[in-house]
Amino acid sequence: YKDGDKLLDYHEKQLLRLSANFALTADLCFTLGGSLKFQELLMGRLADALGAIYLGYATLHHYQRRRGIDGLEAVTEHAMLRLEKEAQDAMLTASDNFPGMLGPVASTVMKRLLVDSV
Repeated sequence: YKDGDKLLDYHEKQLLRLSANFALTADLCFTLGGSLKFQELLMGRLADALGAIYLGYATLHHYQRRRGIDGLEAVTEHAMLRLEKEAQDAMLTASDNFPGMLGPVASTVMKRLLVDSV
């Protein structure tokens, strides 16, 4: 992106989309009740997704405060694309491993929202 405002706007929208998908996934996790703490793969991948989203917001904040530095747009764009893909992949893996009676339904809902919102 040559225009820094467009870069910020696009990636803020992507992070909002990923945050909303993460929130839905977290809500679906409540259906697991007490067994949630034993679902290490699911929780690990959700932690990976949350970390990538957080780092994405930190990257945009850094860019916003230091605009005008040569090459910063390119570095920010590269970092954001990687972090967004990492968060997306982590949530897709979490959906593949959603346990319980509602697992297949929850997995389908999660995947549909992740894929439809790309």
